[in-house]
Amino acid sequence: MKDGIIRLNDFLCYFAIAILAFVGYYAYGLMGGVGGFVIGAVFAGFWLVLSAIYDEVKRIGITKG
Repeated sequence: MKDGIIRLNDFLCYFAIAILAFVGYYAYGLMGGVGGFVIGAVFAGFWLVLSAIYDEVKRIGITKG
């Protein structure tokens, strides 16, 4: 169950990047789109790093256990 929720959140992070880029583009033009993409990528990057850390800790726990 946890893995399914984490994978869903990973997908939602990619979706959030696209939404922020589109909103920025429609609100402020090309530079707004680039800004929305960068801001979305930074926020999603934090989540994806935490998700990768969770996967790695789980993998290490499985090999030691």
